[in-house]
Amino acid sequence: MYNSDLKDEEWNIIKPYIEKSTKIGRPAAINRRGIVNAIFYLSRTGCQWRMLPKDFPNHKTVSHYYNRWVANGTWQKI
Repeated sequence: MYNSDLKDEEWNIIKPYIEKSTKIGRPAAINRRGIVNAIFYLSRTGCQWRMLPKDFPNHKTVSHYYNRWVANGTWQKI
């Protein structure tokens, strides 16, 4: 656990924007909270994407979701 990780109360506020419940398709394979924690870690430490610690999702996955959330306005809502 890192200082930049979301507390449960913070995650409960952000979760509705990130995890949209759908009854179609398979469950998400990637932990969205882990992605958000990785983004906050990057922001807090200023490290490079490729230098994310191994306990976070892959840097390409984190980058993909971050760019997608910025493009569709989700990140601004958060």
